[in-house]
Amino acid sequence: MISPLYLPLPTSISYRGRRYRLRPSFDRVLEVFDVYGKTDWDDEQKLQYVLWLLAPGAKRLSLEDKAKLLEQLYQLLLDTHNKIPSGPKSIDFLQDAPYIYAGFRQAYGIDLYDVQGTLHWIKFLSLFRALPEDTRIMEIVDIRTRPLPKPNKHNGEEIRALLKAKEAYKLTITQAERDAQLIKGLRSMASVLEGMAHG
Repeated sequence: MISPLYLPLPTSISYRGRRYRLRPSFDRVLEVFDVYGKTDWDDEQKLQYVLWLLAPGAKRLSLEDKAKLLEQLYQLLLDTHNKIPSGPKSIDFLQDAPYIYAGFRQAYGIDLYDVQGTLHWIKFLSLFRALPEDTRIMEIVDIRTRPLPKPNKHNGEEIRALLKAKEAYKLTITQAERDAQLIKGLRSMASVLEGMAHG
């Protein structure tokens, strides 16, 4: 969740009376989405790698505690309040990376490669949400979400052009689908660990 401006951004998390330092830079959080989309990794591999990315000090926890800590991390950094309110099939942080990069350069003069490891995920998300409409990524989001006009005798060319643009910028997977993969992976890991604890 976005912190009020009078509070610092989260850089650590408490779990079972211990504080774990976080590495919440945008590039690491984006890699989390990529990891949970991998079909050749099992849930335990994903859990271990994601915790190494975001909270490396938690490596000595049991698998069950790691899963619970990851759930807390999800609530802290990736909960539903942080989702992009842009409707279905409008954005994917991984597929749209070149356009997002260009948008940050154009709007803020920020080279996202130069701030890897330092730009906090919450700052990144706030800046992303505020990108102006004249950036290419926001133009693409508009193309993806713009409804087709009702056909009449004057707008055939406009409809064809919009359909062509929608096809050119269509997503193979949406950010909402990546979020769902992440949640499914967390739930799957939690149920496996629960079964191990009771079995």
